[in-house]
Amino acid sequence: MKQLNLQTLQISEKIELMEKLWASLQQISDSAALIPDWHEAVVSRRLEKLQRGEDTILDWEEIRLSLNSNA
Repeated sequence: MKQLNLQTLQISEKIELMEKLWASLQQISDSAALIPDWHEAVVSRRLEKLQRGEDTILDWEEIRLSLNSNA
C-alpha cells in the first residue's frame, strides 16, 4: 500500500480520498463484517435487558442535566 503524508494534501485531495474510501466500504456486501462480534454481543445483551425492563434509556437532556449537576 502506498503511504501518504496527509499533511501535504490539499483539502480537495483529502475530500476525494475520503470519498474513495467511503465508496470502497459501501461495496462490502456483508455489512456485518464491519461490526465486531464483541460489539454485537454487547448490543444484544443491552437490548435484552431493555426488553425485560431491567434497564432504561436516558435522553440527551437527562444526561446533560446529570452531568451539569455533578460538576
